[in-house]
Amino acid sequence: MENLSRKIDTKQLSPDCLGNLHEKSIEHVEAVEALLHQKSDMGKLLAIQRVKDLANNKDIKQEDIDHTRTLIEKDIETFHRLTQEE
Repeated sequence: MENLSRKIDTKQLSPDCLGNLHEKSIEHVEAVEALLHQKSDMGKLLAIQRVKDLANNKDIKQEDIDHTRTLIEKDIETFHRLTQEE
């Protein structure tokens, strides 16, 4: 995984997946983009997948963003736990 994450140019990562946001969900763009700001490259990759799932919702509420943030944190914790067990 570490080798894979080194091959990813995070400068090329963008919030393009937010293009699916529409109607009232637009007001949450900044909060959704903030989910993508992670400390590590792997954290960013995990967050991107969760944000893509979130962006597919027709009507995003603050509770959805909070839930997605929790899922991202759990994903990162799980990833760290799995990589430390090796």
